[in-house]
Amino acid sequence: MDLTLSLLIAAPVIVLAAQLLPRRMLVVAIGYGSTIFSRVALFNALPLFSLLGGIIALLRARRTPHLAGVRPIMYVLVMGGLTALLSTLWSANGLDALATSLRWLALAPLVVVAVNVLQDDGIAGVSKMLGWLSPVVLVQAASTIYFRFNPSSEESYYRSGIARFFLGDAGQALFTDAGWNNVRELERAGGILFVSVNRAALVMGVMCLIYLGCWMSTRRIFPLLIAAVLAAAILFGGSKTGMLLLVILPAFALTAAAVSRRRNAASRMIILLTALVGAIVALQIFVNTADEFVTSSEITLLPRYVLWGEALRAIGENSFTGLGFGGWESRWSSGAVAADFTYRPAHNWFLQAWLDGGVLYVAANVTLVIVVVRQMLVSLSGAPTAREARLVAMSGSAFLWAFIHGTLDNTPIFGDPQASAFLAIAAGLIITVAGTMTGAKGIERETPLSQSNIHSRLSPLRQQD
Repeated sequence: MDLTLSLLIAAPVIVLAAQLLPRRMLVVAIGYGSTIFSRVALFNALPLFSLLGGIIALLRARRTPHLAGVRPIMYVLVMGGLTALLSTLWSANGLDALATSLRWLALAPLVVVAVNVLQDDGIAGVSKMLGWLSPVVLVQAASTIYFRFNPSSEESYYRSGIARFFLGDAGQALFTDAGWNNVRELERAGGILFVSVNRAALVMGVMCLIYLGCWMSTRRIFPLLIAAVLAAAILFGGSKTGMLLLVILPAFALTAAAVSRRRNAASRMIILLTALVGAIVALQIFVNTADEFVTSSEITLLPRYVLWGEALRAIGENSFTGLGFGGWESRWSSGAVAADFTYRPAHNWFLQAWLDGGVLYVAANVTLVIVVVRQMLVSLSGAPTAREARLVAMSGSAFLWAFIHGTLDNTPIFGDPQASAFLAIAAGLIITVAGTMTGAKGIERETPLSQSNIHSRLSPLRQQD
């Protein structure tokens, strides 16, 4: 029996069984579902994990005292889902629009469930969730490194039936006119869950920063080991954007956390300026010395310049509605795109969002960036210890990784489905620390978890700082 049909028949049982799971295990189960079953779809388009995961998360989410932190992210995720749904009215591929809508809407209640876990279990709950998720993370990272040095095994994997389970037809498409054959290029290894190292690096970067934040908060060794394997996979995988972000974003997170601990405004400014000057000098040295790196970057950047120019031209012709989902591909098919290579996405989430859903959908995407960055800064300003500040900064930087990497890659604003559970955990951390530290309007003072109790659960080791 077809796997999709089997899961669809089992859907009521899955939903009922999920009501019995502890919430942290529910996040883990959805994390595995979004990772392993990301290609399992109804009608070849609607992701089953988003549909089931969203329903389950909605049923299990409960009212949280951190309303001031939850509401903005919830509102913008729902707004993104609704605007994507609206675009089905003019989209050539209405199922793709509906699938995108489902993913936005599913992430909203999952964030609330992650907040509920933190509310009940604190950082200990996050550590347990990350521990349970670590096997699939390690397999993905290790396979990326292995494929990097053994491309024949990578090719065999993509041609196999096992790859079809994880990737659908994407693996086999690499060897036809329907896909870009990057298998024989050592630096293009994507691991078992991806055919592109760029998309793999985005997701692994999100994971890496969250595990780093967990290590900085708890000082347990296992998150550091997993983060190290993920970092190695990004480096050996060969994604140039991933390599740069692997250096820039942890440095940014540590700088932001350090600045947040300074009471003196002048000292905060000095640290920020020093970090900025250091980044400029380091980048200049890198550009002047890493000739091979820069040359190889030009090979991938030049086609992107063409894509961005053509995308802007299309947006200028259809600025309000865009082209609709599937419209960009139809524009290529009609010969209206002046490019000397085969069809490719716009390789920029902002441009692709505008092409797909129009001005309302791209506004939702931009608003998500603003809301996450603002929430991270609010939470940093109220974090009572250096460890919590670093945890929040790393969690916010996980979102920034998706935002920044997506401006150069063919992914939506929060990357591929495999990142969903990890971004929900990151959002939960940002919201929880902000909600408990700032005394924001909307906190339910009568909750059994008093503010001091939440503080103790959030950072059991604060007394060591």
